Amino acid sequence: MKLLYYGGGILLVLALVACSLGPVDVTGDQSLVSRAVTTVTATSSNRYPSATIDSDGDGQVNWVIEPNLWNVVGGSGSVTMTFDDAEGFDLDVQIDLSNIQQEDPSGWVHAYPEIWYGIKIWNTVGPAQDGPVPLPRKLSELNDFYTTVDFSIQRLDPELPFNFPFETWLTRDTSRGRDVRSDEVEIMVWFNYYGLQGAGSQVDTLTVPIEVNGQTRDMTFEVWRSDAVGNGGWEYFAFRPTTPVSEGTVRFNWAPFIQRARSLSNRADWENLYFTSVELGTEFGTPDYLNAQLAWHVYDLQLEYTTTPILGGGGGTTPTPTPTPTPTATPTPTPTPTATPTPTPTPSGEYTEITLPFSYDGAGEYYWKTHQFSTDPNDWSRYVNSWNLDLLEINGTDYANVWVAEHQIPAASDGYWYIHYKGSYPWSHVEMK
Repeated sequence: MKLLYYGGGILLVLALVACSLGPVDVTGDQSLVSRAVTTVTATSSNRYPSATIDSDGDGQVNWVIEPNLWNVVGGSGSVTMTFDDAEGFDLDVQIDLSNIQQEDPSGWVHAYPEIWYGIKIWNTVGPAQDGPVPLPRKLSELNDFYTTVDFSIQRLDPELPFNFPFETWLTRDTSRGRDVRSDEVEIMVWFNYYGLQGAGSQVDTLTVPIEVNGQTRDMTFEVWRSDAVGNGGWEYFAFRPTTPVSEGTVRFNWAPFIQRARSLSNRADWENLYFTSVELGTEFGTPDYLNAQLAWHVYDLQLEYTTTPILGGGGGTTPTPTPTPTPTATPTPTPTPTATPTPTPTPSGEYTEITLPFSYDGAGEYYWKTHQFSTDPNDWSRYVNSWNLDLLEINGTDYANVWVAEHQIPAASDGYWYIHYKGSYPWSHVEMK
């Protein structure tokens, strides 16, 4: 989490070592295109060096690396990031700081050394857009995508508080070199941590399928939320796993996290927020823990774009009622069947049988039943998703405004799943695949 924007006028020296080149020093430049080995070192007096990485040698930027000592203004030691793309992806990060003086103790952690793709609102480095995911892009126009990371963490000080999260910023525009504002959103997805929790308070949990070391498993995340973070007062979400992943290969998709944050947000008009970046790094330390020794390594980092809207349901609508709701587009790739009639209200206890796939938009209270939910624990293509609902009770459990795989829903009763729908707005929505 970065609270201060990038400062200009910093002396930067980067060492670039390539097979055909000797060491090259660049002074007064904020970034350097990688050819083989790029090393960036930050200290309390040089907090914001960076380097752009052209992994495939096509002249376009794939990644940016930044030590990003945003909350360190004094102390000794350094953070060094070394990227070696001579034989593939290889990022090494060495953190060795002592007697740290924080700029703002309310920011809690010291820094966020990171590698990122897309654009970063806080500065004008990059952008890094040579990849399969078109960032930045409005959520209403963005498809879901997968991120895969192969990593290890060396806890040189086993008591150091730290985390290892992905992060993005959802912003109203793509202007750069500015603070994040109060109507914008920060989202973090943690995979490892010790001694840190999210800002604000825990407001929910989320269980989603995550591929870890080639095996898909359900992972449960605590959902932490703060209504106002930093000088800009933006909204903050952190998804912290109940069981951290200490090392290995993790593959996940962003849609469940974006959709759950949206369902809990009090910021309006999410479909017009820009998903700006994919960032990966470590926060570490506290106002009382002022020495930091930590190392981490990324052996691979990949993005995979899909054809499924990241908001679900073709982009959906704003969670805050507006006088003129945005209509919901037809979900893809599975169309809503034309044979399913528009439901009519039914008295409590009388359930109308429906056929899947099924979707409905609108206000009212309805009772449906189906025998067609998937019970295959490996089937994540069959799901229930909803937004702007007051209630979506299925066999006694409320799934309003969340994404859930059908096999995660309580077992059928008398061969059926009984569904109680209640919505207050014309743009209340449910879909069952």
